Order: sequence, then C-alpha cells, then structure tokens
Amino acid sequence: ALLGIDPRPGEGSIRIQAEARTLDELLTYTGRLQATPPFGEVLLVKHETHEQAPQRPVRLTVEVRLRGTAAPAAAEARP
Repeated sequence: ALLGIDPRPGEGSIRIQAEARTLDELLTYTGRLQATPPFGEVLLVKHETHEQAPQRPVRLTVEVRLRGTAAPAAAEARP
C-alpha cells in the first residue's frame, strides 16, 4: 500500500512511503520503480516491521531520483 508521497523538486527526487506484507514485496516494488521512466536511482532511506499490527507489515521509505537529475552533492562536486 502506498502511504505517502513527498515531492522534492529542488532535489529532483520524490520520497515514497509504502507498506506490504513482506520485505520481498517491497523490494519488488522498488525494482519496478527503478525500471519505470522517468524514475532512476531508488535509495532505501528507512525500513521497519510494524510489530503491533496483527500481520506485522513491513514499511519502508525510499528516495527516488528522477532520470537526468543529479543528487545535490554530486552536482556540487562538478568543476
């Protein structure tokens, strides 16, 4: 389930929060994101198991960089 989307236009990225029954399902989801234009690099920011919920779903936050945009640090490193 998609829990939230946080656009970061100044960084050329989007933060996505999602939840699924297993970590494998979430990793499959992140792989699909990375394979879908205009998305590029997908970085895991955080993951956790929601222990209090009956089915113990896994939640994660990823940062998805848009293709053709560089991370701010990488852009600053260019001469």
